[in-house]
Amino acid sequence: MCMINIYLFHCISRLEAANCKAAVLRIAEPIKYYWAQKHSLDFEKLLDTSEYKEQHRLKMVEWSMEVRANSYGYFNKEAIKMAKGLIKINAISSGKSGIHEYD
Repeated sequence: MCMINIYLFHCISRLEAANCKAAVLRIAEPIKYYWAQKHSLDFEKLLDTSEYKEQHRLKMVEWSMEVRANSYGYFNKEAIKMAKGLIKINAISSGKSGIHEYD
């Protein structure tokens, strides 16, 4: 786990201890969700570590890079939407690109 994620989980724990709603959202979830929708695949299986996910990984990553080339924050915004507005989001964890702030 990278240092940014360790810091975020520490912050989340402190917020939860103060009875605040908080979460770390990962851009991998909307990437896998929309890839599954686009190709009629099993979203839940794309979330695990199975061979099923590995069969789709390369093309899914290539597609997500194309989407991000056109709209860098697209999947970050979709991760926020997937949180169903239940929490106030101001940071999203992305293992490769650090922390991005959104309101």
